[in-house]
Amino acid sequence: NLAGVVVFDPDNERVRHLRRNPTDPNSLSNDRVVSFLHARDGATWVGTGAGLNRLERSADFDGPIRIRRYTISDGLASDTIGCMLEDERGRVWFSTIVGISVLDPASGAVDNYGERNGTLASYYIYRCVRLPHGRMVFGSPDSATIFDPEQVRGNPFGPRAQLTEFLINHRPLADAQVAAGFAGVRELEHPVAQLAGVAVGDAAAEVHLFEPEALGERAQP
Repeated sequence: NLAGVVVFDPDNERVRHLRRNPTDPNSLSNDRVVSFLHARDGATWVGTGAGLNRLERSADFDGPIRIRRYTISDGLASDTIGCMLEDERGRVWFSTIVGISVLDPASGAVDNYGERNGTLASYYIYRCVRLPHGRMVFGSPDSATIFDPEQVRGNPFGPRAQLTEFLINHRPLADAQVAAGFAGVRELEHPVAQLAGVAVGDAAAEVHLFEPEALGERAQP
């Protein structure tokens, strides 16, 4: 669907359209809708090609609809959302083109799991199912990832960032040059939960962090 969300009132045969409005933050993040999830708390989750959306409707059909967007800037590993499932604690698990993520609506916290955590590296399509005992299955074109959400434990300790190389115009600086440039600068410490890169002046260094927690099983035919 490339036309947003259609809300239908079967009793009165009325229709409302929800579309993306670049000037309205209370609109869909994208009109390319690929998945829906109706949560137990009454909210509706909408997965799109550019972000995850939580919709809260009022009792009146014509009343306001509150939309909360979640994108990469909120911690998602990717804005391309696939299939979604809700666990017993009300958390929303969803697939993306780079793995599986989970969002806690109560806190807004997001955890992302990729190939280093045990998920498959291939593209995740819009297929998933929750098994009778709570286990979840997320499919890719040729395989699936199966796990129990209650057994997945994130890393509670934010890794400490360490710069290992400085480059200017993609050329590494010698140790003496780095030392001279930072002479008199005191040590800086900052807790980092997730970090993809560090920019220092005009130089940029990419930092890769280990992720020890693992996610479920990988099944391939």
